Amino acid sequence: MLPLDLADPEARASIYARVMDLSGRLDLLVNNAGVVEAGPISLQDDDVWRTMVEVNLLAPMSITRSLLPLLRASGQGRVVNVGSMFGDIGFPFFAAYSATKFGMRGWSEALRRELADQGVGVTYCAPRGTRTPAADGFACYVKAFSMRLDPPETVAQRLADGITNDVRDIYPRGPERFFLLVQRLLPGLVDSGLRDQTRRAVGVSARGA
Repeated sequence: MLPLDLADPEARASIYARVMDLSGRLDLLVNNAGVVEAGPISLQDDDVWRTMVEVNLLAPMSITRSLLPLLRASGQGRVVNVGSMFGDIGFPFFAAYSATKFGMRGWSEALRRELADQGVGVTYCAPRGTRTPAADGFACYVKAFSMRLDPPETVAQRLADGITNDVRDIYPRGPERFFLLVQRLLPGLVDSGLRDQTRRAVGVSARGA
């Protein structure tokens, strides 16, 4: 275990030296750390957004850049970036979080193409909500939007299977696949579908306050 504050650029910069001290070799990098703060954008300040951008997006980017020489040297290196379904479907009350995960998805796609001839694979994983303590912070939205939360063990197993099978992207099974297709082809339908739920979420949030 190497506990680090990934919002701290100096802490991130120390990872390469720590890996070299431990083994000097790296086959797999999983960028999984993340921060989620949900709520109306009018109630969130720049510090909240800055932390999410630092941890959810800048940290995996800078860590990947730092460790890339070791991944290349492995001959079988792989970067796994854990995003979110909210990186494909922008979700109300998760606007800043969605922005970081859209960024993670774009970063993964571009990185995969850039490293295609360098012996380093890139897998992007977009789980739906996961039943972790972080989800407690947006429980009112889980209820209002009828979100499905997966056990962490389920998400981890799908991630492990995807790595083993050298897949490009990992998405949850179920209706989310259909929602992604609708989002890409008919985003207006998603707008309409979320409108009533958003109104309900506003009411739930107001009562909670």
